[in-house]
Order: sequence, then structure tokens, then C-alpha cells
Amino acid sequence: MGNESSASITYGTKLLNDINIEWKKVEMDAELPSRDGHCAAAIANKLYVFGGVRWLSDVGEVTESNEILVFDADSRTLSKIVTGGEVPSARSSATMAGVGSKLYVFGGLSRDSGWLNDLHAFDTETKQWKNITYKGAPPSPRDKLTCVAMGTKILFFGGFGPLEDDETDTAHPDQAEFGWFNDLFSFDTENYTWEKLTPSFTGCPTPRAAHGMCAVGSNSLSLAVETVSAGRMTSLSSILKLWSGSQRKPQDVSQSLVHSTHALLSATEW
Repeated sequence: MGNESSASITYGTKLLNDINIEWKKVEMDAELPSRDGHCAAAIANKLYVFGGVRWLSDVGEVTESNEILVFDADSRTLSKIVTGGEVPSARSSATMAGVGSKLYVFGGLSRDSGWLNDLHAFDTETKQWKNITYKGAPPSPRDKLTCVAMGTKILFFGGFGPLEDDETDTAHPDQAEFGWFNDLFSFDTENYTWEKLTPSFTGCPTPRAAHGMCAVGSNSLSLAVETVSAGRMTSLSSILKLWSGSQRKPQDVSQSLVHSTHALLSATEW
């Protein structure tokens, strides 16, 4: 999404295609509170949803959640998982990716603790959570970032949160400052090591949050920018950028007012 320093940029023309997408509402018996600010990731034929802010209609209040739900594409059922272990604190706007049979949850925003940069793993087979002890420096505390798994590594990009000392305004050293990020990190799920990456392509995307990202092949990423209505952010047209070793000219696509990221689950029959 845009921010106070973002500039509207137009690249090329709209990319036409003949893809036909049909939406179908899935009818379920699950009686679960509505929510937003959750994150999701797919493993095999199941879609897992973590956290977010729930609306409790019976008491007329909202509350942050640390529960994890699972949607089974075969049975078309949605249920809450009873979990154990080192359960992460309740939060919204975290990010999550699946590697093998495990889900990895990073960051988010807590009403009680503020912005977070802890990392947790959930084993979908044992239903146990684990607080990851890692090597290297992780991203700074933030929410609304996005991540994608590429092999046994997970790449994290962007987000919004407190700026670090070298990014703040030196004219007001005593004031906390917040902003958007455009840094790229890699987490290796085999040796639990963080690494900050420097892409070889110099056209790095501008700082942003609440965007979408997916892997294209084995060595490139697609980054989709989303737009937020006036007030908090400035408008920025959605773009698609292939971020790899060789520069590709981004194509202009339609504007969007989406303010969350989602996971895609592939199913052979619906």
C-alpha cells in the first residue's frame, strides 16, 4: 500500500488475459465468530487460519485471538483445533506460511504488547506449538507484512511498525516514529537462521504493508500492491512486479481497495 512518501507510478499498460475465475460460496455448519486481521496458509488440502480480531456479537465487543482454525477442502468443514505447547499470544495482522507439515507464524500486533517480532511453529500432526529459538537477526517488530515459502525457506517482506533508530527523524529523538518497510528477510526452517537479503534487482518496491506475495518458480517473487482508502494512506495503483535477478517491466493492473492478505488453497473438485 502507499504511504506519505509514496508516489503514484504507472508502468506500461493493463495486462490482458483469458483467465476465467468463478467464485462459489461454501456452505458450512460451523458457528464461529466473524473476524478480520487473521492470517492463513495451506498445507495439502487443508487451509489453516490463525489469530485476528473476533467480533463477539453476544457481548458487543471485539477481542484478539490466538486460536487456529482448519478448513478441510475434501469434507468442506471448518473447525477449531485444540492445541498445546508454547501457544503464541493473541494478535492480529501476523503472517503465516506452511513448510512440510508445519506452520510458521511471525509478528503481528497485540493490543496489550504492541508490535511483535516473535516466531512460532505449529505442527499440524501433533497439534503442538513451539516458540522458535533462532540464530541471526529477525525483522523488527511489525504487522501487515507478508511471507511465502520457497522450499525449506520462508521469505518475509514489508509491513508496518516502529522505526529503528537509524530510520527515525533525528530532529525529534524522543518521539516514537512509525512507518512502512521494504526490507526482505529469509528464514531457514532447517537450521532456524534469519538472514537479511539484498536483492540483485535495484528496482526494489517502495515501503508498504497489507500487500500480497507469492512465489513464481524457484527464484523469483510476485509482489502485489494493495490500496487503502484516503485518510491513513495515500492511494497507489496496484502493480505486479517480478522481483528477480533480471529486471522485468511491471505491468499495470486494476486498482484495489483490499486491506488484508489471503492464502490460496487448490482443490481438484468442488
